[in-house]
Amino acid sequence: MAGAPIASGLISLISVFLIKQRFGQWLLDVPNERSSHSNPTPRGGGLGFIIGFGLVSLSSAWVNRDWTSFFAVWSVLLPLAIIGILDDRFSLPSRVRYLVQLSSALLAVYWFSPFDFGGFESAGLLGYLVTAGITVFGFTAFINFYNFMDGLDGLVAGTVAVQLIFWRNISSSPCGGCW
Repeated sequence: MAGAPIASGLISLISVFLIKQRFGQWLLDVPNERSSHSNPTPRGGGLGFIIGFGLVSLSSAWVNRDWTSFFAVWSVLLPLAIIGILDDRFSLPSRVRYLVQLSSALLAVYWFSPFDFGGFESAGLLGYLVTAGITVFGFTAFINFYNFMDGLDGLVAGTVAVQLIFWRNISSSPCGGCW
């Protein structure tokens, strides 16, 4: 599905616009001393991206009859999406958010395996536990980095673009993604 990223982007764009129009006054981020904005700003735009990716991933699962991958991805993403929406609305305690992030990170390691750091596989169970721990830590760190950057008009999108280019270059390297 070569057009999947474009379809997801267009659906996301439309969804964010509609969410902002419908719920913009309900989910307002009122600025404080730590804010990067000076006027109340609508929250909840991330839901538009969830809708776009959700519809495209559902279509892909349907076409490819790959429900296991669909379930694996959404078992990781859905708790994060729900806690994000609830946090936008109710400003949840950080412990609650981190527990959900940690659970999703552990599920990601379960479904997709730890990140390959090269060489740790030869250390058996200890190597697996080290790479799993680093992967879980990195997973939750990235969630919080993005959450911190959230709302900085284009900063998250620019960061993701750079990361995707980086990962694309690594995965197409002669060693197939090794460091």
